[in-house]
Amino acid sequence: MPTHTDLFAAAINEEERKRLGLSETEIIELVTAFRRFGFWRLDLDSGLFFASQEIFDIFDMPFTEGPMNLIEVTSKIHPEDLAILMETFERSSSQRIGYQNIYRVRNEADYRLVRSVAKYRDRPGSDAGEIVGITYECFDHWQPVTFADE
Repeated sequence: MPTHTDLFAAAINEEERKRLGLSETEIIELVTAFRRFGFWRLDLDSGLFFASQEIFDIFDMPFTEGPMNLIEVTSKIHPEDLAILMETFERSSSQRIGYQNIYRVRNEADYRLVRSVAKYRDRPGSDAGEIVGITYECFDHWQPVTFADE
């Protein structure tokens, strides 16, 4: 599995990174400093949903190395958002397209906003393929300045 360094180094090409004088480590530190995010993959043949530990954290679920429990995941999504999210998966898989959406995920007392950005990709040996993506927390209030030590 690619490391976070590998994943974020691809976000800016090496020539541009060097021109700006940024190390790969600094790119990761800057991108991850103020927002929890994680990566995931939905195998469309099996319906299994695999996710990084950060996705389990965002959904307030205990981490497991196997697939996530989709019944528990969907129980944490706001009921008004769940139908739209399911429609998004259906359209992405049938039309083989990417998407982005913002939806509410329940935490202890309330809901918080998260955004998922994903793309469809073919998988060798599979007629259905898979959807891969990133999910991260959105800030639902205006906060003009935040410092790393807060």
